[in-house]
Amino acid sequence: AHHIAPYQPSGFANIITEPVIAKLCPDFGLEWVPAKNWWTELMPNAFKYCFMTPTIDMDGVGFIRQHFHPQVLTATFAMVAKGLFGNISPK
Repeated sequence: AHHIAPYQPSGFANIITEPVIAKLCPDFGLEWVPAKNWWTELMPNAFKYCFMTPTIDMDGVGFIRQHFHPQVLTATFAMVAKGLFGNISPK
């Protein structure tokens, strides 16, 4: 939904706009396809291509160090927070 209705402030906005977009799709000759299941359809590919692929410029560094280094975890949590809550900044 965020590709059709950009500038939504958070990932939760997709939940609100999805039914409206699904209802409007036939009016524009588009087929609405429900979201894929994370656990059964998306996670296996994410694991294969994201977690099992060596990180750039980290040849010879172990899996644990690549994926669980404090700097990496901090960056990951920051990206997840931005996706869920949007860019929250004082005005």
